[in-house]
Amino acid sequence: MDYRQYGVDLELEKQRLGERVLRKNEHHVKRYPVSPQFVEEGQQNLESLTIAAYPYDFEEMQGLILIECVGKSALIRKQNGWLELYLQRAAHAIWYATTYARQNVQTSQLTNLHGFTESLTQLSDPKELFSQIAWETLHILAADVVVIYEYDRTTQEFITPPDIAGRLIYVEQMKSEVSSNNVPQKLIDYGVNTYSHDLATDPVFQKSDFSQREQIKSAAGILLKIQDEIVGVIFINYRREFYFSDSVRTLIETLASSIAIAIKNQRWLGNWVEALNDIDLKIITANQQEELLHQIVERAASATNANFAAIRLVNKVNQTLETCAIYPPSCPRTSGKYLSSFDEGITGWVAKNRMPQRVDDVSKDSRYRAFFPNVGKVFLVYLI
Repeated sequence: MDYRQYGVDLELEKQRLGERVLRKNEHHVKRYPVSPQFVEEGQQNLESLTIAAYPYDFEEMQGLILIECVGKSALIRKQNGWLELYLQRAAHAIWYATTYARQNVQTSQLTNLHGFTESLTQLSDPKELFSQIAWETLHILAADVVVIYEYDRTTQEFITPPDIAGRLIYVEQMKSEVSSNNVPQKLIDYGVNTYSHDLATDPVFQKSDFSQREQIKSAAGILLKIQDEIVGVIFINYRREFYFSDSVRTLIETLASSIAIAIKNQRWLGNWVEALNDIDLKIITANQQEELLHQIVERAASATNANFAAIRLVNKVNQTLETCAIYPPSCPRTSGKYLSSFDEGITGWVAKNRMPQRVDDVSKDSRYRAFFPNVGKVFLVYLI
């Protein structure tokens, strides 16, 4: 149909009617007669065009229904009861279809989230881990660009370059270094997650060169943290208007928790591998047993962030334990006893049963016998 014969830009007119209906929350009907110039040119179709717009509000969903007719049609007469019924059923149908689609998306997201969190435990290579995090987050949340930075709390610096998933418009302009004026540092300083539909007024994203350059319209900045320790930040960017609903925010924060744990575990594993490699090297090069034992106990204390550590050698014949190395060497001791039996303390129980033992509160364990002062928890391992 040639809508020019009515002298109207149909899409613009629908937009105007829709805005008026939503603003006033009442229906509106408008009729457009055929333009005189088309009548003069002998157009046969002299039927007028009628556009009707009706608001609907159902189960927290709001919108409008547009109906366009050519000619005199009872369809647009508001007083007809069957039209009211049609509008109610249309609103119901829209709600059910939208809800069904949303549930399907949420089910798919939860399934992907479950698979993703399981896969994180199988990755030990840091670069592979961060790359997979970025791409899986992109797919689960249907984002355009995801950027993830690792953060070192000790040095208070970002480990660069970041890992990026998605298509960048300007690849070469992506900077690796992060200054105090950049968005990652601003998010750290801000201290809480941010979900923004208006980047120009957002305290974190405003004046962001990246957002302006990459045409980002909506974005989320998420702190990757375990308790009070921040291990990284992740940015989820959209080049379209995106609404961060409560369910989406819950999904993102669940995902962020899994990512933070994976990063922390990867660091812990890396530190242990480094410590064990160092111990292996020292074992190979150590000339005397005493030197070797002191090196092992020192590295064990360092790797576990323990205040004290000790190695006790087992004498199976006499059923005794002899303390041969302690860390730190000059630390004060509650007891000067270096020789004990299998029947004494938690250490004796470990030696007798050949099983590791962890006690989070020694004051609640009757087996505990103090060797170092002011100890709250202990972890003992039997060396086969």
